Amino acid sequence: MDSRQHPHKDRSGAAIVPAAPEHPVPGLGGGLPEGLGEPASAVGAAGARQPVRGGESLVSVTGYVLPDAWGENYEVSGVLIADDRERELVVGNVADHPALLALCRRKVTATGRLAARDGRLLFTVRDFVVVDAAG
Repeated sequence: MDSRQHPHKDRSGAAIVPAAPEHPVPGLGGGLPEGLGEPASAVGAAGARQPVRGGESLVSVTGYVLPDAWGENYEVSGVLIADDRERELVVGNVADHPALLALCRRKVTATGRLAARDGRLLFTVRDFVVVDAAG
């Protein structure tokens, strides 16, 4: 049998069990808010969920638009929203909202769906408004 499947003991004799889906570590969410990870789950800045049709939830976030991807000629081709909780929410549908590409370093409030994908937070924007003065 593989020794990785059996609990080990530390110096005090307490069992050490590796973190795995069958042995979750309480309070360790990889920096993600509780309940995050399913495409239909989202947590807002205040932790409030807004139900919408189909059982999915919307979340509103306020943060700064920052470049996340660049094209061949170094033009911004993808953005993320960095919120006040130091999360980087990658805008997954920037093609639906190309105006976001011109709003780098501007503060916005956006509403959409939030999901964890490939170790990053993917934000599907439904709508947004600029909340700072033009700079």
